This record gives sequence, C-alpha cells and structure tokens, in this order.
Amino acid sequence: VHRSEHFVMVHGSLRIPESFYYIGSPWEARPTFDSMAAFNLCFIGHTHIAEYYVRKIGEKGGDQIEMTNGGTIDLKHGFQYIVNPGSVGQPRDGNAQAAFAVYDTDAQTVEIRRIDYPIPITQDKMRIAGLPDPLIARLEYGW
Repeated sequence: VHRSEHFVMVHGSLRIPESFYYIGSPWEARPTFDSMAAFNLCFIGHTHIAEYYVRKIGEKGGDQIEMTNGGTIDLKHGFQYIVNPGSVGQPRDGNAQAAFAVYDTDAQTVEIRRIDYPIPITQDKMRIAGLPDPLIARLEYGW
C-alpha cells in the first residue's frame, strides 16, 4: 500500500492487501471504498483490466465503468474513485494495446491511455525467456 498526498495505491484491494483480492465488480469494490478513509482516489491493478469504480460518499453502492479504449475520468467532489489503468503488459480487457494512467492533480482528471507497442518483438523476448505459450499468445488479443 502506498499513500501520497492525493491518492492511495494498492496492487489488488485495500481489504487485506497482502491477500491480493481481485476487484472485478461493484460488490468487490465496496471493501476498498470503505477502507479509503480520507482518500477519494485509489489506484489498483491485479486484474489487468482498464476500468474504474465510482460511488457517492456516504452511499453503499457504486458503478463500474469500462475504459477498454481509454478515456478521461473527471474526478468530482463528493465521490470516491477506484481506478484500474489496465496493463502495459498482459492486458486482459480485449484490447491488445498497452494501457496506463495519467493523473492530473490540477485538473482533477485521470486519463487512461492506450498505445500500440511491438507485440511480435515482445513475444520473441518472452519465448527466449522461456515463458509459457498461453501468456505469449494472449498478447495478440488482449485476453
């Protein structure tokens, strides 16, 4: 868990972080929302899926919004956000492009960006490293 002035960051979930729970639904996001304390923004990973969760402060439910093709999240006052920027390697949201986030503290936005990268070269390097064939093949499809 990493805490900064503006956000908290964790690999899986703030709920027992060392257990690496997956967040893949609004229901699974609830414990992290509840653990965010003074933070309104949490960055996560683990699923390799570009998406975010948002809920109004004080409410129990929340929404899940996919960001498969990238886009900008306008962070609104009175809401909490859990943002998964996706994955630079091994994306699993059906888009083979690398995914990453840019957080603008002044504009209060998080932009999910998708960019092409040399997948065949990466696959060759993975073969040389002896990585499993399914991990090598999935790069082409983003699954």
